[in-house]
Amino acid sequence: MDAHRCYNSATWRKVRLVILERDGYICQIGLDGCTERATDVDHIIPIEADGEWFDENNLRAACKHCNSARVFRASHRRRPSRDL
Repeated sequence: MDAHRCYNSATWRKVRLVILERDGYICQIGLDGCTERATDVDHIIPIEADGEWFDENNLRAACKHCNSARVFRASHRRRPSRDL
């Protein structure tokens, strides 16, 4: 399933609400600059690394700041240099 279809599905909307309520709408990541008020839901193990879309054990509430920072860091990790 692609991200657009997942995040626009009725299943995601239900699961998202369950996670936000479970975590009390408090960010579970807590990076510097955290706003604490969670409005996003983060996949702990990214989908690209075989994380499950709707597995509640793989989801946590996150504020927009922490979720964006985490996604940015993950997408910009340094790759090992290759010997030429």
